[in-house]
Amino acid sequence: MRNLKEMCGFKVQESLNCLKTAFNLPNILVSVLVVHTALDIVAKYLFNLALFLRLVSVYQGTIYILAKEATLILLNEI
Repeated sequence: MRNLKEMCGFKVQESLNCLKTAFNLPNILVSVLVVHTALDIVAKYLFNLALFLRLVSVYQGTIYILAKEATLILLNEI
């Protein structure tokens, strides 16, 4: 929890207390909101990572095809 406070630049506990008092929410509901938000953030990062890995895969496939074609051209030249 301490690292989370340092990374976010604000005090998480104070934010949770503010949520509880402002909307009169029970502790369990605040916990559910926090977990849901955290999972949403993780899902977005994983989706972006998947897109990046797909792009890398396509890029590697293109390089492989070009290398294969270049090899065939060189072999035909010999």
